[in-house]
Amino acid sequence: MTYRIRSNDSDIAGHFYSQKLARTVQYESGLELNIMTRLERSDQVSFYQEQPVVIPYSFKDKLRKYYPDLLVTFNYLTTMLVMHTRRWE
Repeated sequence: MTYRIRSNDSDIAGHFYSQKLARTVQYESGLELNIMTRLERSDQVSFYQEQPVVIPYSFKDKLRKYYPDLLVTFNYLTTMLVMHTRRWE
């Protein structure tokens, strides 16, 4: 399943109550909100978590940290990390 999601709302940040997770979730862009809304409505998604892990890495001899946007678990027990990016046009 592939979704193409476009959003120009890069300055939006906020939170909403997730019925699926029974807690408040936070988003840092309109694109994240759009993705989370689709996850919330999907019957194929059993769980999702925003910024679930920290991935340390080194770039140009400097230690850095990367936070994936989402972890998504599907009903058929597949889990994936999600990173969203913008395609500049």
